Amino acid sequence: MAVFWGTLAVQKQINWLQLLIMNLSVFAGSSQFVMVEMWAPPLPIVKMTLAVLVINFRYLLLSASLRSIFQDKSLLHKFVMIYLVADENWAITMAEYRRGTASTYFLLGGALTAALLPEPAHEKTQDISAVKPGQKNSLKRKLQTNQH
Repeated sequence: MAVFWGTLAVQKQINWLQLLIMNLSVFAGSSQFVMVEMWAPPLPIVKMTLAVLVINFRYLLLSASLRSIFQDKSLLHKFVMIYLVADENWAITMAEYRRGTASTYFLLGGALTAALLPEPAHEKTQDISAVKPGQKNSLKRKLQTNQH
């Protein structure tokens, strides 16, 4: 997915500093895809912000469902751990919760595992079927250049 997202960013002429700021300020990849698609001068900041809020509203629900494992934790602990909630580690934490053994540290372990594992092989393929026909040759040349 990173290659596809990067390709979209290049097509929208987003520079590396703008990408860095986006990566540091927006946690969810789905929101980043929407922001890149909306990227056009003048930047529709209000529309982008609303779109990101709507897309990420699910995190409010995910976090609320974890309420019981956050009982008796400090506010700092809650802020740090809740920042790490993603769909994947939420799902495995909830499965563990049903077994009665979940904790905020289980959530942390899921986040660290997801961050440290290598990218799945299926995401590293160079499938360019979704690229517009007029851009395929240019993208093929770029991919071939990056392989050497």
